[in-house]
Amino acid sequence: MPSYNAQTIINTAFAGLGLADPGGAPSVSDSMDALARLNLLVEQWAVQERFVWSVRTDTYALAATTKSYTIGPTGVFTPTRPTYIEQARVALAGPNPANMIESVLRLIGEQEYGAIQDKNAYANIPECLYNDRGSPNSTLYLWPVPVAASTTNLLLDTWSQLTAFSSLQSSVDLPQGYAEAMEHALELRLLPAFGATVAPEVAQAVVMLAKAAEDSIVALNAKARGLMLAPAAPVGGAR
Repeated sequence: MPSYNAQTIINTAFAGLGLADPGGAPSVSDSMDALARLNLLVEQWAVQERFVWSVRTDTYALAATTKSYTIGPTGVFTPTRPTYIEQARVALAGPNPANMIESVLRLIGEQEYGAIQDKNAYANIPECLYNDRGSPNSTLYLWPVPVAASTTNLLLDTWSQLTAFSSLQSSVDLPQGYAEAMEHALELRLLPAFGATVAPEVAQAVVMLAKAAEDSIVALNAKARGLMLAPAAPVGGAR
């Protein structure tokens, strides 16, 4: 994915509002304010399914007879706390140790996990995963507790997440189309602060451009998500 610099996105947004010359830059204070607004935008997009462009799979090694793991920036599993888990699986060695056998876990909520009487019951293959969605680290609970006598991995299929900009000079990787949509969305977020100095026709154009850019990536993501979530077709079956 192409990489984009925070200051560049901010400069383009100010130029789009007519608040800076093309190629110019706003003041440091205005840039820092825009950076805060840009990162709030990133946070919002990270929790909306329509902005999810892919689902990633991460693999975590399980320890023997361990029922819970923290996941997040300072968790046992690092570095990212998942916004949303699409699917969880456990993989363990089969008769041929070189081949891992996968089993899908049922994702359960707080009430169902709380209703389990023996939370310390053991099994070779767990059946359920409960995510308490704590922050900054959430905790994952496996039930029954996996014995994990041999190599056992937890596979989490989670939403790919946008990364916040740590500074004006930091860069992040963005899927195609996201940088323009982010620029116009930032322009919208800047309008309340600078609306008095933005020409009405420019403000109107910004609204239209922001909607068009957002609609294009949302439409593409919807198609991609439809393929990701579609049931697998039978292999070698009748047509």
